[in-house]
Amino acid sequence: MSAEQDGKPVEAGQYLKVRTKQFALEIVRLYVSLPKKTEALVLGK
Repeated sequence: MSAEQDGKPVEAGQYLKVRTKQFALEIVRLYVSLPKKTEALVLGK
């Protein structure tokens, strides 16, 4: 498997690490976009 980060090829060993970091950043962006209500704060914990 090969992937690219910032247009540069990523070694096969680094692919999962890059993908995991991208996923984590997406989760953080999702949490920030949630309304500031009690339900959203509980889901974010």
